[in-house]
Amino acid sequence: MLYQELQVLTRDEATYNEFLAIEKLYMADEAMTKRGIDICVVFLLSGLLAIPMPSFAQYNDHRDKQVDSLEQVLATNPPTGADMVRVYRDLMWGYMQTDTEKSMGYARRCVDSAAALEGWFAVQDGHLVLAMNHYEAARYDSAMVYYNRSLEATDRMRKASKYTEGEIDDALSMIYGNMANLYNVQGMLHEAIDHYIRALRLFEKHEWNESRSIAHNNIGEIYMSIRLCGFHKRSPL
Repeated sequence: MLYQELQVLTRDEATYNEFLAIEKLYMADEAMTKRGIDICVVFLLSGLLAIPMPSFAQYNDHRDKQVDSLEQVLATNPPTGADMVRVYRDLMWGYMQTDTEKSMGYARRCVDSAAALEGWFAVQDGHLVLAMNHYEAARYDSAMVYYNRSLEATDRMRKASKYTEGEIDDALSMIYGNMANLYNVQGMLHEAIDHYIRALRLFEKHEWNESRSIAHNNIGEIYMSIRLCGFHKRSPL
């Protein structure tokens, strides 16, 4: 692909060079090329522009939490302070896959309780869960509102002295990756690639290799769809 063509989706030469590295991975042999063509056909049939990004491995999976037991605790012997925030966080993640309304309700409680304690990691986490629930329901405008609120909370994390660089970067990488998914399904490939690369740089910085592989895969899938299907012609700039 010519550099001038790739400028449709990249802002600078450094990003272009990252695409060249990805291209080598995805065009290594004929089998990989055929896989890209198959992906292209799937996109054309489904009307999607990319495959949704799996959850990042760096976050704990809350789906195995005993949400019924936690709700019983809230009803009979509710904790206070930071312990209450932890329960709300476990419940908002625990209900993500099974009960959207409960997940969002506990996320709102998490945000309110954590903000009162200046627990900005939990605040950003609560906004993130709200955004992800809106995303799953295809309420994309609302999802973006909460992703941006989650980003605002990371700014507060930076200003506070109690959060490590790893904690801040972990939060940012999760937000960037999910924002990239949102741009991706809306066909905004330039913005999607930009945010996948933001997440990728954080994964590389901390050697979070599983998450780095997921990000490379998502960028590569978009790149293949552009190269083989010409979707960049339809991407809003």
